[in-house]
Parts: sequence; C-alpha cells; structure tokens
Amino acid sequence: DLFTPILLILVVLSGFLVEGARISIAQPSFERWSFGGWAIASLFTGLSDTTRLILHRYLWWVHISLASLFIGLIPYLKLSHFLYAPLSIFTSSLEPKGHLPMIEDIEEQEVFGAPTIKDLTYKDLIDADACVRCGRCQEVCPAYNSGKPLSPKKFIQDLKLEMNTLSRVRKNNNGLEEIVGHTIQADELWACTTCFACQEFCPIFIEHIPKIVELRRSEVLNVSRFPEELNLTFKNLETNYNPWGIGFADRDKWAEGLDIKRFEKPGDAEYLLFVGCMGSYDDRAIKAMRALVSILKKAGIDFAILGTEELCCGDSARRLGNEYLYQILTMENIEKFNERNITKIITACPHGYNTLKNEYSKFGFKGEICHHTQIITEAIKDGNINIGHKNSPTIVYHDSCYLGRYNNIYNEPREIIKRATGSNPFEPKNTRRSSFCCGAGGGRMWMEETIGSRINEVRFDELMGCGTDVIAVSCPFCLTMLNDGKKAKAPDSDIEIMDIAEIVERAIS
Repeated sequence: DLFTPILLILVVLSGFLVEGARISIAQPSFERWSFGGWAIASLFTGLSDTTRLILHRYLWWVHISLASLFIGLIPYLKLSHFLYAPLSIFTSSLEPKGHLPMIEDIEEQEVFGAPTIKDLTYKDLIDADACVRCGRCQEVCPAYNSGKPLSPKKFIQDLKLEMNTLSRVRKNNNGLEEIVGHTIQADELWACTTCFACQEFCPIFIEHIPKIVELRRSEVLNVSRFPEELNLTFKNLETNYNPWGIGFADRDKWAEGLDIKRFEKPGDAEYLLFVGCMGSYDDRAIKAMRALVSILKKAGIDFAILGTEELCCGDSARRLGNEYLYQILTMENIEKFNERNITKIITACPHGYNTLKNEYSKFGFKGEICHHTQIITEAIKDGNINIGHKNSPTIVYHDSCYLGRYNNIYNEPREIIKRATGSNPFEPKNTRRSSFCCGAGGGRMWMEETIGSRINEVRFDELMGCGTDVIAVSCPFCLTMLNDGKKAKAPDSDIEIMDIAEIVERAIS
C-alpha cells in the first residue's frame, strides 16, 4: 500500500526538479509565476551552463521513467479503480433493483450458475477489479454485523484473488478449482439474506447479490450441496407448493368464514388477492391477512383469491439457487393468471410483490402489481375508509428490505400510520434505505441460524429501544421474525408487533 504514494511522490518531485533545472537554464521572467519551479531553480545557482544542461537531461529521463512506470503499473495498483470504477458504473444493470439473470432454456443446460471463476460474467469480473475496499457494504451488512462469516467486501476481494489465479492456471494447464469450498466458504455463501444493503450503499454499483445467487445455483443444481434443512424445503415446494409441506388443499383454510370470492374465470373480480405462503399458512401472518380482507371489503374493492389453485411465488426457491424449481412455480402461476385474464394483483408480501412485479415479466406476464400499503393509502385518500386516532398507540416503523430498498416504497406505510394515529411514526437508527434486515430474506427463513447473533433479535432490540407501544411492519416475514425476536429477548414485554393492515383495522373499529 505504501508503494503507490511513494511512487507518486517521486513522480511529482522529479517533475519539480526538471522544471527547476529548465528555469535555471532559460531564466524567463514570466516563470516567477511558476513559484515551485522558480524556488527549486535557486538550487542550481553557481553551476555552469553545461552542468545544468546535463542535469536537466538526466532529471528529465528520471522523471519520464518514473511517470511511465507509474502509468504502466496502474492496472496492478490500488489506483486501478480509476479505470475500473467508471466501467463498473457504466456496465451496471438497468433492470429493477436486485435483478437476477434468468437461465434461458434451462432444460437444455449442462452447467448451472458459476462453479468456477470463468463462469462469472464480464460484469462480475469488472466488479472484482473495481472494488476499492472502502467497506461501506460491510458496514451495513446484517450478516456481518451479527457475527456471521460473510463480509461483502471480503467476498468481492476473494473473487478478485481467484480471478488473478486464472492466468496462472491457464499457463500451467491445470484445472480450475470450484469457487465454493476453495475461495468462498459455504458458511459465507449461505449467510446472505439478499437484503440489498451492500448494493444500495456501494458508491461504484458493484453487484454482490447476483454473484452470490450464481454460486448458490451452482451448489444446488450442479452438485446438490446445500444446508441440510433445505432438502425438506425444496421437497415441500415441489410437492405441496409451500415451504412447510402443508397440503395444498388447505391453502385457503385461512379464509374460512370470510366469504371471499374465488377467481375461477375471466371477469370474476377486478383484483386478484395473491395471498402468498405466509398469509396462507403462518398463524401470525394469517391474522394480518384476515385484517386486510376486512379493509378491502370496507373500501369496496372488488377482489377474489385463487384459493387452492395458488402456488408459491417462488421467491425463496430462486434466491436459494433452485432456479429450476422457481421457473416451474412461475410458469404454473402465470398460466393460471392468463387463463383468468388477471391483470391486477394485490399482495401483502414484499417478496411476492417484488417477484410478481419485477421478475414474472421476464416470463411474459404483464400486469399491475400493488402492495397492500399502496391500496390502503389510496382507499384512505379517496375517502373509501374512514379511520380515527382516539387513544392511538405510539408506533415505530420497520422498513422491509424488499419493499423499501428493492422497490422504494417508504412513504405509503408512514402515511397510513400518520392517518391512523395522528402522528408520524418513530424512526429507529437504521431506517428507510439503511433499514436493518429482519433476517428472513434470501431463503434464510427456512435455514437454521447457528453462527453469531440472530439477526431478528438484533433488529428487535433496536426497535424496542425506541420505547414505543407498537412495532409496525408491512411484510409477513418481518412480522413473524420480529415476533420470534420478542419471544427470545422480551417475552414479558407489552410491546406489540403489528402489520399495517392490523393497525388500520383497529383504527376503523
């Protein structure tokens, strides 16, 4: 690290010496304005013209040699980011945030993901060279900050080291090592929650998450090497279309007694309410979903559900690296949408919202996707539901990664809380685009967390420290994770963790 500044100083000093020697020979009066060179020229006073001329030529060659050496070494020095950072920015994805490349013609592929460094894209390799090790990604990473082995900065630097070995491997005609298990360890790879904080704060648009998912794809689809608990998750998604493996015939049991229409043919309703796996099977999320149904009915919104015909959106499968399973679920859901001519969808899950809105379009589905906070905000503004704020609780709001950082929905939940309580919600230390993950993203919901502190407990401690009556969320994953955090950290506390829909339903009542 010292070599670069020392060489740069020598280039500058030799330049001043050359300038001083030139001025001492020519002695033009206007060079007084070149005060640095003019001062150095006094060092050559008393030397003969011939000596000064020889010194000038010698110093000129020294300066040119040092400058040429410096320029030639730029690709190998830290300053190389002057070249690669603009390239990283220029080649950054123009797709929606968190975009993952689709595996085309997946049935015909023989190798999936990126088992070796040569399988990464040119953008991935540019990113590895462009990283300046500033550490901003590491500072905001929930895995790193909860004691996990994953550091986004180290991850990119390790890929760079692996890339630098590629030329030596080719020279010696040796085979390339697999990245995972050699350069990147499994505990690092599977610690990522895909929360997007690393990419959000990288000043040169390095894309960490696509690389991590490509490595996971290789592990899952090429060698079937992944955390043991995911065997059951994948099997459940394949057989019952949900991660728990609960019978798909029970997918609409949550709606018993609510008199909700089923979307069976075109024109049955204006909106499809895509419930998602959490809203269909998770006990805590079901309460929030039933509250949302009550609000939609009171707002006069024409909606229906698919019931037992609905499948998992595929978000967890995709981010865990099982692209094959994700594509099966996606195509089956889209087929059901197209059969019913569904073009408007409401969902309460940010993961489903992001998948339906930003990823299903790559498979040909076009539609208007609304998160429930957007629908509720419109209903309140249009006067379709009236809410009061008598004896309202104090509320701190937790931003979901997939609603906030991925889709820039920050204001609607806060507007709803303000309308429901009469005051703005409290803001924790890590809020809006710097919000701290609940720990469920990237398929981590279905994996054990045995290293370091639990991410959901770290986040719960921060939110509880705000001293409010309620922690508000707009994601069923966050709802469950933070409730689990409360059970572990403050089981006797009176603080409530509530979905936005539950807060609105209480305000209506």
